[in-house]
Amino acid sequence: MSEDELNQLRANADSLAGCLHSLLQKIETMEKGKGEKEQRSGAESPLTIQTDAQESVTEIRSDKGVKRIITRQTVKTRSIHAVNLDSSLSLLSSQHSPNHLPPARDVTMQAKQLQLLRVSVYQSRLIVLSVEPKTNLDIQAGDIIREVDGRVLFSDSQLRALSGQITLTVQPAQVYEAPPKFFRLVNPYEDRDSQFSVKGGEVIQVLSEEADKLTVRSVHDPTVVGRIPMTIESESVTMMSPFGRGVVALVGAQAVGRRTIKTLLLQYAPHLFATAVPVTSREPRNGEQEGREYQFWRKETVLQRIRDHEMIEWGELDNQLYGTWAGDIKEVIESGRVCIFDCSPQALPYLYNSSFKPFVVHIRGPELEESVQLEQLRPKIRSKDELEKADKDSDHIASNYGKYIHLTLINRNTDVTFKKLLSALEDLRSNSQYIPIGWSELSSAGSYKNDIKA
Repeated sequence: MSEDELNQLRANADSLAGCLHSLLQKIETMEKGKGEKEQRSGAESPLTIQTDAQESVTEIRSDKGVKRIITRQTVKTRSIHAVNLDSSLSLLSSQHSPNHLPPARDVTMQAKQLQLLRVSVYQSRLIVLSVEPKTNLDIQAGDIIREVDGRVLFSDSQLRALSGQITLTVQPAQVYEAPPKFFRLVNPYEDRDSQFSVKGGEVIQVLSEEADKLTVRSVHDPTVVGRIPMTIESESVTMMSPFGRGVVALVGAQAVGRRTIKTLLLQYAPHLFATAVPVTSREPRNGEQEGREYQFWRKETVLQRIRDHEMIEWGELDNQLYGTWAGDIKEVIESGRVCIFDCSPQALPYLYNSSFKPFVVHIRGPELEESVQLEQLRPKIRSKDELEKADKDSDHIASNYGKYIHLTLINRNTDVTFKKLLSALEDLRSNSQYIPIGWSELSSAGSYKNDIKA
């Protein structure tokens, strides 16, 4: 391909990007002006968008309620996500945002010095739980070992097998990356020798218990680490998600974009959202890592969890089992984050309880005729039969699982749909909610007691 042809393609791509951006702005302006809720009727005002560039022109028109999409001189390019987020959204303002921690640092040491550290695996990461007093290493309790000599390790045994000089890349763990055990101190505490102090009423995170001491750190500044007596007066507390929900369940027909929405949400605010890694009984494939793509369990273990009703959903493919364990979802919730769960609608009856308090979002495509027209703008065009099946599946979900669904989003454009979901989550965070009475701890009569121990 000549340089002139490449320049032409670049110009076409820029023109198309500008057209799409203009279209997004127009759609958002119209939707805000209407102030209407999402519904299947899909009645919209006539819309005409056109760029001035001569290389590529895309027009979307509505004539007598029937949409026509005219594309002249199209180009193949990567998907464009130009999400212009509303500045009023405050999802990134949490005190536990990743931006609040110092960058990773390298620590060069002898492998035999690892015996001075107590290391454990949590969420498939190596975390330092305690360090021997007066250790002359730039490592402290609460540090995550990101890499060793440029490699990611997944077990303490891999770490102990090292020899000679090694370089650890370490960084203070986020609050949610360490074991979720928290106490609120009733009275202030100060250790003058180590200059570690905690105010009365402050919440600390417990990293380890040794002899008569607890190794702890401040949840407001995880770099502040110290030791306190086990007998100190405290209250056991847990960290709650600011959204009042444990799970955001995304359901929808195949290829409606829910997995893309899930990925965007996880990348947008990892301090607020996480997901449960599915389990499988098959062997790892080349390039797969334990705890990243899957958790690799023995088949007998998966079967036992199924018999014990501990699997939220599960299935079998090529004589191997796949599924999601309830314990992994609860682990995310206990870390103070919302678990983003891309699940089948059949899982909703098992999620819809006080343990998970799900916010269920149904993502579906627009009306069939509109879907057929919009499909022409995609790099890989699905057949009308595939679109009809997706439309019928969406209707089936709405009809049979509608009682579980709190929000339905019509996904014409991923960026717009993502912004709508963020707005809905912001509403959960800032407004009063109405939940099934069975989800409330006040729904059953009983005595009230506190967990303060002396």
